[in-house]
Amino acid sequence: MTFNGVAAEFTVVSGSYIKATVPSGATTGTISVVTPTGTLNSNVAFQVLP
Repeated sequence: MTFNGVAAEFTVVSGSYIKATVPSGATTGTISVVTPTGTLNSNVAFQVLP
C-alpha cells in the first residue's frame, strides 16, 4: 500500500477492510494497493493538509 508513492504500514483486517498508518512524507495524491490480481488505485485523491 502506498500513499502517492510512499510505502505505508498496513494490516489486512478482512477481505474488504485494510487498516493503514499514513507514512511520514506522504503527499496529496493516489492511494494504491497491490493485490495478487492487480493494483487498485483510489479514484479520489488522499489529501494532506498543512
